[in-house]
Amino acid sequence: MLVQSDTGDPVVMFWTPPTAPSGLDIVNSTHNPGDSFPVQRITTVQYTFTNSLGSRRGTCSFNVIVTVPCPQEVYLEGNLTFPQTRFGQTAQSLNLCPQLTVRAGMPRATRDCVGDLFQPQWKEPVILNCIEGDVTENLDELANMTVTSENAEEVAMETASLTSDASAISPAAVTSVAGILEKLAVANNTSPEVAVQIVEIVNNVLQIDNETTLDEASRDNSPSRIVLALESFVTALHNSGAGNFTEVQSSVAVQALSLPRRALSNGLGFASSLNDSGTDDLTDNQISVFTEEDLELETEASIFLPAEILDSISKGNYSDQVPISFFLYQNSRLFRSPTLNEATRPEKEVRRAVGSRIIAATVEGVKINNLRMPVTNVFSLLNASGGDETVDSAECVFWDFILSNGNGDWSTEGCRKESLPNGIIRCLCDHLTSFAVIVDIHGQQNHLFLDVVSKIGCAVSVVALIITLVTYLYSKKLRTKRPQQILISLCFALLALYLIFLVGIEATASRGGCTFVAVLIHYFTLAAIAWMAVEATDMYLLFVLVLKAEVAHSLLTLLKASIIAWGLPLVVVVIILAADYTQYEHPDYCFLKPGNAIYYGQILPIGLVLLFNFVIFTLVTRQLSCDRMTNGSSSDKSQREERIRRLQNAVAISVLLGLTWVFGLLSVIQAASFAFQVLFAICNSLQGLMIFVLFCAMNQQVHQVWREMFPCQRDAHRRGLVSGTGLDSGTRGGIPLSSKGTKTTDFSEASQTQS
Repeated sequence: MLVQSDTGDPVVMFWTPPTAPSGLDIVNSTHNPGDSFPVQRITTVQYTFTNSLGSRRGTCSFNVIVTVPCPQEVYLEGNLTFPQTRFGQTAQSLNLCPQLTVRAGMPRATRDCVGDLFQPQWKEPVILNCIEGDVTENLDELANMTVTSENAEEVAMETASLTSDASAISPAAVTSVAGILEKLAVANNTSPEVAVQIVEIVNNVLQIDNETTLDEASRDNSPSRIVLALESFVTALHNSGAGNFTEVQSSVAVQALSLPRRALSNGLGFASSLNDSGTDDLTDNQISVFTEEDLELETEASIFLPAEILDSISKGNYSDQVPISFFLYQNSRLFRSPTLNEATRPEKEVRRAVGSRIIAATVEGVKINNLRMPVTNVFSLLNASGGDETVDSAECVFWDFILSNGNGDWSTEGCRKESLPNGIIRCLCDHLTSFAVIVDIHGQQNHLFLDVVSKIGCAVSVVALIITLVTYLYSKKLRTKRPQQILISLCFALLALYLIFLVGIEATASRGGCTFVAVLIHYFTLAAIAWMAVEATDMYLLFVLVLKAEVAHSLLTLLKASIIAWGLPLVVVVIILAADYTQYEHPDYCFLKPGNAIYYGQILPIGLVLLFNFVIFTLVTRQLSCDRMTNGSSSDKSQREERIRRLQNAVAISVLLGLTWVFGLLSVIQAASFAFQVLFAICNSLQGLMIFVLFCAMNQQVHQVWREMFPCQRDAHRRGLVSGTGLDSGTRGGIPLSSKGTKTTDFSEASQTQS
């Protein structure tokens, strides 16, 4: 006897007792009608018969099996309800196909109850297609329908059913979905059933993994329209007074809350915790609301609204209850950025991608911007790079629906970034919208090569500059003349620049320390080019105005030159610090971040100095050409050769500086090739080596100083002169080292012959 217990409790059974054979009577039984039988067990009921003398005996028995059914259950993924069903039977969903479909009134799904008699369980449901025919055509028909409050639920259910297979969604279907959602948002039906279906539709579109489909759909702004339609529906949900609403699908989560104002007195946050399941699917237990910024380092994405938003809300239409909505997207497929698409073309060595979840918050009916206390977004970076790639930098962005002719695009306006340990990025923004992090992804080999080139070049330049400084400071003969003093100051500026760059350019762990390093790098860069301008000015006074050395020195004393070359860069740095110190908070390096500060405080001064030097060098060259035609004595020729040598060295350094920043500008252009980045790294890091070559290695007077510094080398040199050519060291190589005060040195004191 098979009996089912619908409640799981013991079952009371009744039956007709068996009739004993002729001449026998029932003497006992193990159970009687009306007894209770336990569930999930086989119970044997046995009767015993005997005659009056007890000489004949017999028994009969039967089994009572009490089972439990598969319970009534709601299948979350499809929002399908299946009734209680016996083991071995197939259940039909209580949810029926909408009236607008071909299979109207028929079950949307079936489900088998399997297992065994004592432990039945549900199999996965079989979802039936309510609509026959092409998905795109059916969605187009729905998009052209008039959606009312009466049929909104059916339209939403049908759309969710049609989009359940993401691989069947075409670009035209995405456009139709956008139109349907826009109509549902204004259909004046904010029932929970419609709300759940709308979130499911958005989730279905987020499953599309064909980028071409979404790119084609973005031509008419369909992906952005879907995002806006979802937000519009949630706004309507708030306005209807429907209360709080939370829906979590595998790729999108929505939480709409109506909170008392006092609940926001300490701010309010929304977070998605890290998923330990190994999948990207969102679950209910990942979503949480918090009132303190204590979850940020344990989340995939979080947003925290400061208490200051109450000041903006007071200007709205809400008195006590404040309607706030949060949205979380697991991927960026609905945020089609033209700039990211442009930056990820195959010919690029660098590609850009969204490297985080996308999180958003809105306060209904109020536009919040220009906050004094920023909205804090915290993201764990996703693995957006391939196996042979590396993430080079990250940038905090928000989705601006106005950009790209209304199609929307990512923007950095009003946001700044802070890097935290363990790949955590904190974004501080002065407004509300959808936030994310964009990362630059480089080929691992290219990135490593650039890093090695820059550091090796800087290290070589540091050594070269130290040798140059030690040499010139050791010899009083070299350091007492003004051109050499200008050279020494230039070397100090470049040496400080390279040392700070090597030690601190990547020291982003300390925010204050990184800002200090950025200020120093900026200052010494400007100081170096300022000393180059001083050298050009000195040559102009001596060679073009043809002033005597004493007069030239009085017009441009070393003190005046130092005030200009060390002081003006300081003024620029102080102005930037006073105006906005955050300009020195580059998201990835200790340097100026992209913006007006780097354009007007770095690139513009360098460009002006290069232009100034070019004009001066042109005038000096012209003057030297004229002197060649008018002066013919040997002393004049020697003086002119000395001036030419000084001009050549100054031009070489300025040209190297100019090429460095030309390649630097080309390297930040998105279309620039990897070659420009390599050239920038080489030129930028080898300026110190160039100074050593021009002013030491090619300078015979410096060779003489080295021989004085190292006596063993001096003795060897003298022995070579006695046994060798017999040439005087002062004329070795055909370059005069001392001829009536003329010295063939870099930045040589040409003015000495004027006196």
